[in-house]
Amino acid sequence: MIIYLTGRKKDKGGYGGLMAGLMMMKGTLGAVGFGALALLAGKALMTGLMALMLSAIIGLKSLASGGDKKTTYEIVSKPVYSSSHTHSSEEHHGHGYGHSGYGRSLDTVHDSLQQAVLKYGNAHDRRSLLQN
Repeated sequence: MIIYLTGRKKDKGGYGGLMAGLMMMKGTLGAVGFGALALLAGKALMTGLMALMLSAIIGLKSLASGGDKKTTYEIVSKPVYSSSHTHSSEEHHGHGYGHSGYGRSLDTVHDSLQQAVLKYGNAHDRRSLLQN
């Protein structure tokens, strides 16, 4: 019996090169992903260190001042309401409020509202008041 052998190997499908390429791609993408994760962790670490440094500076500043407590005040200005005329002996005709105290106070509110709109209102509201 005679057996003839040739120097050729058995064909396995030829997907070895494709598999090697996919494995290299996986390694590259994994490295990029870990790099992005390391960058994010580094950013968080630097933010934490900055916060620690700021709190240390404030703490040392309060220790250096001798522990004296400081009181700060905020000055808030209040608007000044003024009336253009007094209502002591005036009679109001034509407003429909009569001569009661409520009518006078409503006139004052109306006047101060008009003054506020003229001072702080938008241009359309000021024009409509000036036309009346």
